[in-house]
Amino acid sequence: MTSAIVAKSILRRRTPIALAISLIVGFAFLIIGLPTAGAAVTVPGAPTLVVGTRGNGLVTVGFVAPVSNGGSAITSYAVTASPGGATVSGGASPLVVTGLTNGTAYTFTVT
Repeated sequence: MTSAIVAKSILRRRTPIALAISLIVGFAFLIIGLPTAGAAVTVPGAPTLVVGTRGNGLVTVGFVAPVSNGGSAITSYAVTASPGGATVSGGASPLVVTGLTNGTAYTFTVT
């Protein structure tokens, strides 16, 4: 019971911690350490090689994930169209922005 409460507390803190599993004579022990030095979470790099492919009222935006994830997994990207502010999000490239007007020039931002 105590370990479940500790695990929930750790997940809520979003603090990098050291985890290790030791196997001793068929028993597993989970050792939770203090935050590790040098494991600070920072802002991830920007996606690169952003390319848009137009369609009928839509654009498919492809990109390459950043080299640096800032020390934490990137779980979602967002593509926003300007003008209009149409936004779509997803876990990986490509993302499809729909509801666009044919013949209108748009700029797309990936975050």
